[in-house]
Amino acid sequence: MKKRNIFFLLSAIIIVAIMTVSSQEALNAKTGTGKGDGFGGKDAITVTLTVSGGKITAATAEGPKETDGIGSKAIAQMPGDMVAKNSINVDGVTGATLSSTGIKQAAERAIIAA
Repeated sequence: MKKRNIFFLLSAIIIVAIMTVSSQEALNAKTGTGKGDGFGGKDAITVTLTVSGGKITAATAEGPKETDGIGSKAIAQMPGDMVAKNSINVDGVTGATLSSTGIKQAAERAIIAA
């Protein structure tokens, strides 16, 4: 059982690492604005990213059906973190795991669309 858990944990780490590299490569090659959707805790979350010269210059997230005080915190915080760190791979918000994951998914799709 422990070997199986370790296998799944390592697999997840590898997948995240691949996503990080591919999204950073996509970011470096982009200039423009793109929108992407991800699934939050209740419904779709839309992220809009503006990229210029390989840098995230603006980011917004919308999720009107997200729980006030939980998912809404992720929507308010994470886009600013993405601009500040010039990366979509930012920390999620504690207690808003589904919303945080949905925002990251939507940001990944927004980079591709830019």
